[in-house]
Amino acid sequence: MASQCDCRIAPTDGRDRYWSGMTGTRRAFRSRGLAKLAKNDSLHLARAAGYTAAFTGNDTENAPLLAINTWFGYRPTAR
Repeated sequence: MASQCDCRIAPTDGRDRYWSGMTGTRRAFRSRGLAKLAKNDSLHLARAAGYTAAFTGNDTENAPLLAINTWFGYRPTAR
């Protein structure tokens, strides 16, 4: 596997909130847009399953993933 996104129902309510985390790409496959594709696929699956809110966590020093999350419209809620 070159890239992955660990995605599940958010523990906040178990109904409509979707959480994704641990999105990553093996070093040999980075800079090809694979993490973005993995996260995109997971968000489409979540929407198709009826989830209406998406949440994620991010290491503040991981600039590439921060850029991906910003592109998808995620906004910081806490630091």
